Amino acid sequence: METKLIQVRDVTLEELAEAVSEKLMTKIRLYMNQADESKDHDTYLTREEAAQYLSISLGTLWSWTKKGLFKSRRLGNKIYYLKADLKNAIQTI
Repeated sequence: METKLIQVRDVTLEELAEAVSEKLMTKIRLYMNQADESKDHDTYLTREEAAQYLSISLGTLWSWTKKGLFKSRRLGNKIYYLKADLKNAIQTI
């Protein structure tokens, strides 16, 4: 393991603590975003939830699905959308 020497000068303890805290919060946010993305892989949304997620009407959702912009899945007589598919489609659009 490699060791490094860090010298801190002209910095108050509060400034150092603030800098460390900001860096740590950035890493935590990045980790939380990655965790959210992995959850989206298997999260199914109903038509209503998908429309709300996309901030569009049910009619628009139906129209865009029919045009092939979104992929829907049918389970029995219900229609679901995979959240990861919606995110990918939005990024493509």
